Amino acid sequence: MLFLATLGMNAQDRKFEEIKAHKTAFITDRVNLTSTQAEKFWPIYNKHEQEVMALRKTQLEGFKSLRNKNVDDLSEAKAKAMLLKHGQVKAQLTKKMVQLISLLEGVITPQQTIKLLMAEEGFKKRLLKRFRGRNQNRKDKP
Repeated sequence: MLFLATLGMNAQDRKFEEIKAHKTAFITDRVNLTSTQAEKFWPIYNKHEQEVMALRKTQLEGFKSLRNKNVDDLSEAKAKAMLLKHGQVKAQLTKKMVQLISLLEGVITPQQTIKLLMAEEGFKKRLLKRFRGRNQNRKDKP
């Protein structure tokens, strides 16, 4: 069982790394980074991504506890606490984005920063479309 669990985690890690590689190529292409810019850009961006992922994980953990429960069964105090935490994480995510934009000043042009923001949204949409297509194919199969 441990072997199977390890295989599952390794497959998940490989999938994550594959997505990350596609995202890196997508952003590099869309933002038109020079090699000099890329050298400075990627360490900043990768650190930002790690911090954002940690915040999103925190955000999701709060809702994971509700997975098999009815939201209507939550006490008002618990629901308010969850909403407060959710709002705090959203505020931290916004702060991180502002911080990233500031850190990228002088590394890439303001136009490239806008291209970055657009590329991130474009990549998310592309990934969701791919995921939805894969799920649709599974539903169609008997």
